[in-house]
Amino acid sequence: MNPRDDDDDDELWASLQGALGPDVTREPPAERVADVRAAAEQHRRAHTPFGAGRGRRELLVGGIAASVGALAGVALSREDDPPDVPLEAVAFAVAPEEATVSADLIDHTWGLETILTATGLPADRRYRTTYLLADDEEVEAGAFLGVADTTIVCRMNGPVRRDVVRAIEISDAESGDLVLRADLA
Repeated sequence: MNPRDDDDDDELWASLQGALGPDVTREPPAERVADVRAAAEQHRRAHTPFGAGRGRRELLVGGIAASVGALAGVALSREDDPPDVPLEAVAFAVAPEEATVSADLIDHTWGLETILTATGLPADRRYRTTYLLADDEEVEAGAFLGVADTTIVCRMNGPVRRDVVRAIEISDAESGDLVLRADLA
């Protein structure tokens, strides 16, 4: 293909001829023409305002895609449990006097989840949750940090089914002292 065949390239061709010097009959190498075109296109893109030169369809499709992504993000970020998830309420028999604690269990196919709600636990302490099984095995279910003047809502999971768990214990992670205990039926 002869670079002179493209009417849109007259200005480019003139600048190439000027760069070649007095022998304007000489054809520049095709690679050089391609490189100059690529550099010109890159310069045009770098200095073209967003959306200028783009078709309306491209902008419309981009806008729709952004809207769908935003809606999907909002829908997926919801933390509500589906309404049909069965919850088992748990009462803690051992708990500090100043603490108000409740929990619900969800028996998932992949393990047991404890949703703990607590206020009044000593702040800046790390707490470890353990499931005690019927055969006296202990299964770690997670940990959390006590926070002053805040209701803690913490979801902890352990890889065990509900039917083999006989108790839930929450201990001070540093001292090992028992802080909360719930015996399960």
